[in-house]
Amino acid sequence: MASGECTDTHRVGDIGQQVEESTPRVTIAWVGPGILRLVLQPQAQINQADGAWTSTQVLAHTRGSPVAVLLEITNVESVSREAVAFYSEASTVAAFAFSAAPR
Repeated sequence: MASGECTDTHRVGDIGQQVEESTPRVTIAWVGPGILRLVLQPQAQINQADGAWTSTQVLAHTRGSPVAVLLEITNVESVSREAVAFYSEASTVAAFAFSAAPR
């Protein structure tokens, strides 16, 4: 299972948050009040463990409150169906924006 160090000391909505944490394949960072950026590592194969870790971390960061998510998927090799389930069905995600550069 993917793992990462929890470094969150800020609350949702704090201005100027610098909190970042990651697994080897997913990085989570606050980019503004109520906006999380999830960056999937280029050339990575995103699997169920990455989706589960991300889900747990997003819930911890948001304390169950809805947030907007910017999902960056530039040059990702693959994303498993189980991982896609989090990205498309998470109850705490109020809105998604996708960012992907052309190959």
